[in-house]
Order: sequence, then structure tokens, then C-alpha cells
Amino acid sequence: MSKVWWLSSEILLKSLPDEDYTRLFQLMHVAPFDANRTVFSSSLPGDVIYCVRQGSLRFIQNTPAGSTRRLTTLIKGDMFGSLDLVDQGFRRAQISTETPVQLLVLRKHSYEKLMKFYPAMSARLVTVLKKHLSQNYHHHHEMLAKQSRSRILRLLHHTFVHPDYHPEAHTLMSCPLREWAELTGSSSEAVELVMESLEEQKIIQIKGNGVRVLEPALLLAQSHP
Repeated sequence: MSKVWWLSSEILLKSLPDEDYTRLFQLMHVAPFDANRTVFSSSLPGDVIYCVRQGSLRFIQNTPAGSTRRLTTLIKGDMFGSLDLVDQGFRRAQISTETPVQLLVLRKHSYEKLMKFYPAMSARLVTVLKKHLSQNYHHHHEMLAKQSRSRILRLLHHTFVHPDYHPEAHTLMSCPLREWAELTGSSSEAVELVMESLEEQKIIQIKGNGVRVLEPALLLAQSHP
């Protein structure tokens, strides 16, 4: 499953030299799409970059519960896609057209040509993507952590009161971040931020993929804001 990301045109224009920007578009081909069509999703293979030439698109996140969340609207100049070289992005996401659009597309074979013949430019592009996506997504995951904190705490509480969990025996509950993210409709990064906060307050202890509740009373109090 690929991770889907987006970046605004303003950031790209400020971060890439003019010659890189021009050459990138020279390697892309134009693809038209009608309104209300899915252009790309996280279930498709990665290593593709799109740039909006005309029209607007919706960036939608699909939650494990089956609901959807609109993250942003993409307009002319904005870039989106998936690259194996870039870790940031959303799983369970898709991008669909709001209006008829024209997109500039750079697929895997063209990107491989870019890496082969223009390695310095390719490296600059990946550096820009990693830097700005890391900043953008850290802010997003902080916001998501605030929104999903109570759900994560309730899941901890539910696990704590389960008869298979024996706090007196100092049992570690299994806590793979991806599983907890899916159960709470959040992201792995947001779950990690909440867990780190609870550990700093000495409410839980994290060890590998396990978590131990140290202060159940405080956990219960915070799970019902």
C-alpha cells in the first residue's frame, strides 16, 4: 500500500531552482480527467507524481470505520502522488476530481529517467519533498493526536479492564502503532504522540511494542474529558 502526499505550488516554486521546475514539467505528460473521478489512491503502486494544471481535486482520507475525511482541496500548481523514497503521506487515502481537470503526470519510468540523467536534480526534488512534507505532516499529526486522544485513552482503558490484563503482574499490552491507529481512526504518528505524552506523565510505560498502565486512576480520569 502506497502513502499519498500533497504539496502546495507555493512551496515548490520557492524551493526548487527554475531550471529544475522547468525540466520536471518537460518529463511529464498531460492527462485529462472528468469530474467525480478517482485519480489516485493508496491502493495503487507508488512512484508517480501529479501536478494540477487545471481544475480542482479533493484529497480524502478513508478511516478504518468506513467513513471519510476531507483533508484539503488541490488547485492549479499543487503536486501530489506517492514515492517510495518519501516516507510521509497517508495510507487509506484517495484523490478525486471535483471539476474536469488536466494533470501533468510523471510515472515511474520517467522518474527513473530523471534519476539516471539528472541525478542532482532528482536528489534536490526528493530533499524538498522530504523536508516540507515532514514539516506539514508533523503539524497534521499533532492536530490529529489532539482530536483522537480521547479515543486512544478509551481504548487503553478498555484494554486495562479486560480480564486478560493483570496489572499486578506487570503485564505488557501489545501495542503495534498501526493497529491502534486503525482501531481509533487515527494515524500511527498521532498514536505515538499521545503515547509519548502519557509516558511523560508517568501514566503508562512503553517497552518495545508493549505498554503497561502505571496509573489507572489518572488514565480513567483523562479518558473522560
